Amino acid sequence: VRRLAISPLDRAMWEDEVRWINLADGRFRDCLEHAPSEHAAIANLVAGTERDRSTLSKALDLGKGVILATAHIGAMFAGPIAMGKIGLPVSIVASTPDLGEGRLSEFDNVRLISAASNDVVVLTRQILRDLASNRIVVIAIDGTSFPGMPRFDLFDRSIALSDFVPRRAYKSKIPTFYSDLRWLDGQVTTTLLPLPEQENAETEANFVARWMQAYIEGIASMFAQSPANL
Repeated sequence: VRRLAISPLDRAMWEDEVRWINLADGRFRDCLEHAPSEHAAIANLVAGTERDRSTLSKALDLGKGVILATAHIGAMFAGPIAMGKIGLPVSIVASTPDLGEGRLSEFDNVRLISAASNDVVVLTRQILRDLASNRIVVIAIDGTSFPGMPRFDLFDRSIALSDFVPRRAYKSKIPTFYSDLRWLDGQVTTTLLPLPEQENAETEANFVARWMQAYIEGIASMFAQSPANL
């Protein structure tokens, strides 16, 4: 906890909250994969989607698609439900949960781009195809580390992050947002934080550096405000 540079917390209370959040997020995952009939009920636990719908609708008006950059933290498995409530065409890049075979029939605007069954070339083609179709693409850029992947400082740690999203945004001027999904007072709150846009005559290297810094600041802010959302 001290590494996160936040006010000291009671350790037992913090651990209880972490366990509760893990159980709640696991409940979302189980409902997504095994209980489609409960999707509408758990959707009532997600707040903030009306605001996000307005923001994303305006971004889609550009006709370039939209990318939501996420991380493997917070209310991760509530993401498909949140996107379903927003109601706009969205593709989620993920290996889990399994969203195939009509499991999200309640929200037919959401579909999965499976990161488990596709190689990088096929995965990239599917992402670019959906962006060209003016869909929202949700992708976590942390997680798996490959040789040569750039690393960045987060508090006192060095983490590997894919720079695919900012490089694609630079080349195609695609609107991007950091998607902040967190558990707060027994409810999932969703907030979209705009990530940098390309400036006139800006080099790709400079843009990627600015974009990555803004993304990391989004993660750091989430931990500082809601440290149990690991």
